[in-house]
Amino acid sequence: MGHLKYTEFYSEFANDYDSMTKDSSRWAKVQGTYIKLFGDLLPERILDAGCGSGGEMVALSKLGITCFGVDGSAEMIDQARQKAIHSGSNAEFLVDDISELSKIENGSVDLVICRGNTLPHLRISDSLGSAFSAFSRVTRSGGRLVLQWLNYDLILKDKKRLVGVSGDNNEVFTRFY
Repeated sequence: MGHLKYTEFYSEFANDYDSMTKDSSRWAKVQGTYIKLFGDLLPERILDAGCGSGGEMVALSKLGITCFGVDGSAEMIDQARQKAIHSGSNAEFLVDDISELSKIENGSVDLVICRGNTLPHLRISDSLGSAFSAFSRVTRSGGRLVLQWLNYDLILKDKKRLVGVSGDNNEVFTRFY
């Protein structure tokens, strides 16, 4: 059996993603974090490249920021759109390859964010450079890029294979390396 593409991997558990990652509790803090980070210079238009279930863009749209999220998994984008509808958010979500961002206009955003496990899914030889080119292309002159990824070397050095157990009364999710 071959390896799943990362988009297929996330599509497999899109309906359970927020429960597994405790997504809803994280986004309660995101507005304050961005206000501290940017102060009075909050961006007007943000793109989340690899937005997953869209929680960050939904939260930031409540600050009056125009928010877009893209993800390669149609199922994750469906989750993001439902989250936006249920919370009254005007954040927009599109299925797109983050190494291309073909659905985002050149110079149309003030800030691109790419966080979590997104970048490690791209292979350096074929997609990582393309993603950075796409980020640059869609960001206006003077715009910003915020990147974050897990430090897998540190995770493996700690020899803690079990890194998270979450769930509810019906399901338990276990993450390990």
